[in-house]
Amino acid sequence: MCAPRAAAGATSSGSCGPGSPASRRARSRARPPDSAAGALQVYVHGLRRALGAERIERHGSGYRARLAQGELDLDRFEGLVERAERALVADAADDAAADVQAALELWRGPALADLADEPLGAAEAGPLEDSRLRALELRNETRLALGEHGALVGELERLIADEPYRERLRGQLMLALYRSGRQTEALAAYRDARGALVDQLGIEPSEELHTLEKQILRHDQELQIVRPQPQPKAVAERAPVPVERKLVTILFADLGITDELEEDPERAQAFLDQVHREAEAEIAAAGGSSEKGIAGALLATFGAPAAHQDAHAVRAAHQPGVEQTSKWRATRAHVARLRGTTAEISAHRRIRPVAQDS
Repeated sequence: MCAPRAAAGATSSGSCGPGSPASRRARSRARPPDSAAGALQVYVHGLRRALGAERIERHGSGYRARLAQGELDLDRFEGLVERAERALVADAADDAAADVQAALELWRGPALADLADEPLGAAEAGPLEDSRLRALELRNETRLALGEHGALVGELERLIADEPYRERLRGQLMLALYRSGRQTEALAAYRDARGALVDQLGIEPSEELHTLEKQILRHDQELQIVRPQPQPKAVAERAPVPVERKLVTILFADLGITDELEEDPERAQAFLDQVHREAEAEIAAAGGSSEKGIAGALLATFGAPAAHQDAHAVRAAHQPGVEQTSKWRATRAHVARLRGTTAEISAHRRIRPVAQDS
């Protein structure tokens, strides 16, 4: 409502009378129109269609929306700011900067701008705007901690032009100027701050701001950036895997047959099968494994897990490996008697060390 122009109890020429536009606006705000209830139901119906009927519920004489944890942008904003504050205290400026930037990106303009002319909107918008400014100040702190003081000066000057009485912004500007090698301008920024506070509000700067001025005057080392050295991430040391070097014996036996036996493929194959069975039995008895190769060849491998078994592997390699070994000669003679022919046998043995995990 407008203020009277004449003495108390008098009115001006109709500008503030009962029928004036100002009076009509005041009455309309105090008492909703008759169609308000119907209009509200239309809006609620639209919300239920958009969000789901279960999300909008009746509460007393009005309605309220049911939101899950983290769905309200204000809750997310406040959570990110709190986390950024904890990170900055813990000297994790990089994490703090990321969190506070994410919080500020949730803002898309002034708080409750579409309700600025309503009493409720104006009452709620003030605290929300203050929260946004505190988040901006926190971002400035993270940038100062990260050594971005030079790039921060211009932004701080713009913020102070809009908010000349926020002392935290004034102190951040002083510190940014000082760290940029501009001590004279940093002290001038303090005088500007004091002038605005004394002349406009009649108060002196806070003790914190006054202490900062003294630190700048004496080049206090505490004003320099002290970033903690990055600590290597703890990695659990794995115990070294014990490695034991052992001998592995590999035996290759090439079996040949006479010309007479080659003329009868069935007898030749039966002969080789018999030789393989005899040899595999000897190899298995010594703890080895065998497999057939090309054209009747035989490959045997002996890997002993303990030192005393290496001797068994070596002995087994000798047994089927060369013609002068008595057991192999007996096997060959036995097969020859069965088949009426003689096998030509040549053997090669290799023993090499192999590293194995225990």
